[in-house]
Amino acid sequence: MGWRNNKGIRYPDFIIVKATKNLTDDTILLIVEVKKDCDSKDAARLQMYEYLGMAASKRRAKALQGLLIMGAKSECCHLDSRRESGIHQEKGKTLIDPRLFM
Repeated sequence: MGWRNNKGIRYPDFIIVKATKNLTDDTILLIVEVKKDCDSKDAARLQMYEYLGMAASKRRAKALQGLLIMGAKSECCHLDSRRESGIHQEKGKTLIDPRLFM
């Protein structure tokens, strides 16, 4: 799901915002990614975390939420401005702190 632009940048399926009168002042509240067939939960989690990271530099809620829907299952995650990254590289593999996902 989602889509890529011509530079290969991926975008989430839905972004829920708190709207304001000025479009540039909208606040991102929730990012939703839908996976029809999810072969790899880790890959889907990494993609969601990338979306949260992209939104971190935008105007967003202090505790940005993510909803990852994988077929009949779903997971919620969050990116708290007070928490360190939660993602790191080890032996060439990307590891995600499972505490990001509830």
